[in-house]
Amino acid sequence: MHLLPLLHLLHLLPLLHLLHLLPLPHGGQTSVLWLQMNLALVHDRQHIKSFWESKINSECRDVEKEQQRMNKSALQKLRQEWLVRLENRTKHLKNLNENFLTRVSTEKTANQQ
Repeated sequence: MHLLPLLHLLHLLPLLHLLHLLPLPHGGQTSVLWLQMNLALVHDRQHIKSFWESKINSECRDVEKEQQRMNKSALQKLRQEWLVRLENRTKHLKNLNENFLTRVSTEKTANQQ
């Protein structure tokens, strides 16, 4: 790291300290080595933060795209239609069975008389 860019960043030290990105050294002295180390830490923290923010944003976009795809899918509509068909079939079979049983019971009572 060159010394000139570090000297330009010296005015940022109080701001970085207020943002809790780097602590001020004991005694208030700023050495070039201390500044280099802390600027590297700030860079690493920012790099890690931006890395994970991009991962999270990417994951959120993927989840949203999947949700939109599922909403556009005809599968849910088909499932509902099949449920209605099955319910209607079940009702129809139940009615047929009830009609058959009532017919059989009326025939039995008619035969017994």
